[in-house]
Amino acid sequence: MKRQNRKNRSAAPTTIETKTPGEALFLERALAYCRETQTVGDNAPFGQVLNQMDMFAFVHGRDLARQGLETAMQERIDEIE
Repeated sequence: MKRQNRKNRSAAPTTIETKTPGEALFLERALAYCRETQTVGDNAPFGQVLNQMDMFAFVHGRDLARQGLETAMQERIDEIE
């Protein structure tokens, strides 16, 4: 079974307005995470796609959530001070 080539598909440009620099940073990180997850899947051997993407998501998804929380907490601290 041949995998579909994602590189031949294109999406319309999207504009997202953020309210804070922390939101913008989180979105940049989330986009990078998404792209890295897709690369892991693209490079995984046949029969190992789900397993390798799941392991990547488990480790790096946790990092993304932690970084988002840290950024949001720091912005809140900065507002209070």
